[in-house]
Amino acid sequence: MSMDASETAQSGRQGRIVRFGLMALPVGTVLLGIASFGIWWMKKEHVENRAYAYASALRREMTREGVERFALVAKEVLAMPATEAIPSMAAFLTSSMGAENMGYDVRRNDFCREPVEASVVDVELTGKLRPREVAMAVVFYGGGLEKAEAESRALATLMAMAHSVTGENRMRTVRFAAVPLVGRSPRGNDAMEVLAGDCRGRDERLTHVWVLGEGDLAQVREAVRAEQGGVVVTRLAEPKDSETAVRMGEVLVSEMLEIAEAP
Repeated sequence: MSMDASETAQSGRQGRIVRFGLMALPVGTVLLGIASFGIWWMKKEHVENRAYAYASALRREMTREGVERFALVAKEVLAMPATEAIPSMAAFLTSSMGAENMGYDVRRNDFCREPVEASVVDVELTGKLRPREVAMAVVFYGGGLEKAEAESRALATLMAMAHSVTGENRMRTVRFAAVPLVGRSPRGNDAMEVLAGDCRGRDERLTHVWVLGEGDLAQVREAVRAEQGGVVVTRLAEPKDSETAVRMGEVLVSEMLEIAEAP
């Protein structure tokens, strides 16, 4: 074999190796990407399962004593002047339902600064498969001294409901929100409009909204665009005592969990 032929054969072999390497490189990159995603997903699942386990350890059944304890503090807060009561209630809700007490990652929108500091506070069981489909219970507060007792029981019921299901794992999201009746955002929106706008901003679809106690149902329907989105809005009368609160809360939270898991 001549020198030229030998060099040509060697060059051909080198060319095939180079072409093979160029073809194999994307495949290797894809396989590496798949492996990396798998590792990330396993770590994510591990972290989420650990969080659920921690939250589940903080879960408490609804009891008359538990509702009364929450209601007592809420009533004392709502007895303050509005400029103190509204921000103090937001602080109480944030602290009581937070990671150390109920295991929730509290979301708080401080939408108003003047003339009173007002915030929408909510917690949720984020859905595992359809997190943007949301069933939500809402309590309004800040209607004045004459409504403080009824509002405090409604808030206590909401808090006890949230405490009784912390760490639950559902397909869709279950949310508990406390909404002040005072304050306007810089755009002129009231608290319910702010809450509904936040939901739309996260591309969520509200399926059901329950208003526990006081609240303008027509205003709620308008804020969540119930007619356009097919949102089912229901009002439940505020509980008259702690025993009624427990029964009502158990029924409502059971219905919310059932809806969140329905096919």
